[in-house]
Amino acid sequence: RDVLAKYVAVASAAGLPLSLVEVETFSLARALAAQAPEPSLLVDIGARSTNFSIIEEGFVSLTHNVEIAGHDLTRATARGLNIQISRAEERKQTQGLTGGAGENQIAQLMVSYLDLLASEAERVLAIHERGGAKVARVILAGGSVRLPGLADYFKTKLNRPVEIADPFQKLLGPAELKHQFDELGPSFAVAVGLAEKVLAS
Repeated sequence: RDVLAKYVAVASAAGLPLSLVEVETFSLARALAAQAPEPSLLVDIGARSTNFSIIEEGFVSLTHNVEIAGHDLTRATARGLNIQISRAEERKQTQGLTGGAGENQIAQLMVSYLDLLASEAERVLAIHERGGAKVARVILAGGSVRLPGLADYFKTKLNRPVEIADPFQKLLGPAELKHQFDELGPSFAVAVGLAEKVLAS
């Protein structure tokens, strides 16, 4: 309620009418329901936190949040290479975990944080699968998931298929914009899910 009150106050101060407020996890599950017909783990890696959610038939059955995310990866790169945050973000996005010879230092700087995220994902999977169906796939969403090599990293760690979120797959749009849709999709999954709810109401 406290968090909701803060958002309502900010919107009011900005002169923006609020027609709907929803927890991000539910919007994300709605946007990716078609991509996850079987029980799936959604890993939403934002700038400040990462959310893990199990969805089954479009509904959230388990959710968990940790304060480790994209900004931690950038700061680790900046500290390790002694460079500015903006430059570290650029290096992170272009080289990621797949740097060539002499460039794997960036991956080494980030791996401790990524290992923590993988451990949390394993814990969520274990909790669910103790009393529920086996999770068929992992879907990565959020602004940090385009990091080169990240999907392969989670695939190896979690030993199951890993996909990048594609919330635009159900939407019609110009074919020439498909590349942009694919690129922006993981960052806009929550927004797409919220828009779907507004349009359906």
